[in-house]
Amino acid sequence: MNNISFFCLTLNPNHEKIIKKMSYIPVGLGDKKFSNECFNDKKGENISHKNEFYGEYTFHYWIWKNYLPKIKTEWVGFCQYRKFFVKKKIDERNINFENLKNLLINEINFLPENFDCILGTKFSVQNYKLSKILKNHLFDFFINPNILFDKRKRNLKFHFDLFQK
Repeated sequence: MNNISFFCLTLNPNHEKIIKKMSYIPVGLGDKKFSNECFNDKKGENISHKNEFYGEYTFHYWIWKNYLPKIKTEWVGFCQYRKFFVKKKIDERNINFENLKNLLINEINFLPENFDCILGTKFSVQNYKLSKILKNHLFDFFINPNILFDKRKRNLKFHFDLFQK
């Protein structure tokens, strides 16, 4: 029996069946119509109107305010569609659904009393690909070319915009 309830967040209703096949709990965010079997952040005490600015955090707030006492597992996990917790590093070029399903973490079987939280691999926006920055921020560079050469000029809004486009 699994000792973790894993909620998988998506913006696309077409992902719901795949999420269920992975034995995760589907969560539909945004304005699209999801099935009644899909969790969302719009009922009960919620801040779903802020989803455009805060993304999945509106669901984290919803689950904390409305559902946390109903969860019977020892652990609660969150992932995003296409960003999962896996048992080992995988070669994305040679992955299919069955391989992925076998690699997903769906149970915590190490000493959980030693941990309060498990985080994914650290990801830094400081060393992101120049091509991605230029693709999404070319106009910004015309206005302020120092952004291209001086990483200290890249503020929180710059990083947010870079990953939201």
